[in-house]
Amino acid sequence: MKIYRLEKHGNLLYTNSAVKGNGIIVAVKLLIDTGSNYTILPFETLIKIGRDPSFIKPTVQIVAANSLFVAPKVKVEWIHAFGLKFESFQVLAHNLPSEFYADGVLGMDFLTRAKATIDTAKEQIYFSEI
Repeated sequence: MKIYRLEKHGNLLYTNSAVKGNGIIVAVKLLIDTGSNYTILPFETLIKIGRDPSFIKPTVQIVAANSLFVAPKVKVEWIHAFGLKFESFQVLAHNLPSEFYADGVLGMDFLTRAKATIDTAKEQIYFSEI
């Protein structure tokens, strides 16, 4: 079993990650969010890796705490976190408010595929063998 330490701000947990597109790799800080079905990256990051979401379809409707928004679905070459790399991974393009101290969200699409178990008390994440 692999164990990784998470960064904590208030009650929120974060990790560092990397994403690749068109041969360009960008490091990002992601909020661990078990309430999000999708991994979300900001427009700026996607543009940096040559995946400009401005004209991409399909889009997905997302219900947030008190709003509804539409986000483009973008395929990246790979996303890497916790020593795991998933290729041809689809993310949503959306900019988070600055109070989240993160570039984006690591959602259940990644966490379920990685077979993650999160221990909030220890601020750790565990992975079963994939």
